[in-house]
Amino acid sequence: MTTGRTSMHIHISVHAGDPKVGELQQTTDCLMVFVAVDEKGQPTPVPAFVPETEEEKRLAKYAMDVKDALDAIVELKPEEVAAGKV
Repeated sequence: MTTGRTSMHIHISVHAGDPKVGELQQTTDCLMVFVAVDEKGQPTPVPAFVPETEEEKRLAKYAMDVKDALDAIVELKPEEVAAGKV
């Protein structure tokens, strides 16, 4: 997980498998973004997430790398695609 000024970016991995065997396989991997809003529906600041363990630091870096990649993709979108007109 990592936080922006008004959002939280949460990495989710889903694993499935036979519990009798104990082997799991990753089935889904995604980054979900939640934006905090106030009573009027306007974005509002969130407390910063400060990773403490090496695992948290590694996952926070991964989340930021994915966010940066998604931001770069959004910049490439034609206006009509970004506006949802296509």
